[in-house]
Amino acid sequence: MPKVSRRQRALRSLRRGIRAALISENIRRLFDDEDVSAPDVEDDLVMDYIEAYWTIDRSRYLNKRDPLPRAPDMFEFWLYRLDESRFKEDFRVTRLQFMQVVELIESHPVFYNESNVFQTPVWRQLMVALYQFGCDGNGAAIRWAGCSHDARLMTNCELQVYKDEMFEGDQYLLVDSGFAPDHTVVPVFKKPRNGYLTEAQSTFNKELSKIRVWNEHCIGVLKGRFFSLKGLRLRLRNEHDGEHLEIQNAMTQTHGSQWHRNSPI
Repeated sequence: MPKVSRRQRALRSLRRGIRAALISENIRRLFDDEDVSAPDVEDDLVMDYIEAYWTIDRSRYLNKRDPLPRAPDMFEFWLYRLDESRFKEDFRVTRLQFMQVVELIESHPVFYNESNVFQTPVWRQLMVALYQFGCDGNGAAIRWAGCSHDARLMTNCELQVYKDEMFEGDQYLLVDSGFAPDHTVVPVFKKPRNGYLTEAQSTFNKELSKIRVWNEHCIGVLKGRFFSLKGLRLRLRNEHDGEHLEIQNAMTQTHGSQWHRNSPI
């Protein structure tokens, strides 16, 4: 059954009222005494019904329409009106750093077409890219549970399953003491129960720890700015997939340019 609007129901009721008022007026005139004069109330009622019907029928809407203001351009809102802390949270750089990056890349030929179809302004494209760089895909990626031991993850990862493809020659992986050693995995020495490490073993662990701290701090700071670097969710199967490496390179250069400016994360 089709839905009837309030406007249509009002017009239908007025038509019935006009019809009933006209019938009542005709009956009254038929039986009224010609010598008795009375005010013509029915005529006024009919005219009120007709005027109301005409007013509603000529209007598209039954109630008064209040126009809503046009929504602001979201990109300009984010760039000019979003508070500084929220801007940094969403786009991983401060507003000043954002404008500095725009100045560095806006003259690059990739942003200009040899046609009459112009690209979106550079600052808008950069805003979209930085927002995507800062997303880690929560809810879209399924990994090992956080309670899983590192050794179990290592046993099932591709570095171990496809060891011959991942390592060439004398290549090896430096890990902590929680992993078992083999010809491709070199862990730090683990202190034996009720025993001590030799001087050479302690020296090895100390030197290895320095390298691991530098590496983890460098990569950790970079991942802290751009969460998407915590996992590349596409396999690199051909040369076209190498574009993903260029995206990672763009994030690294953006981070490096701000790091050299002594800009905090």
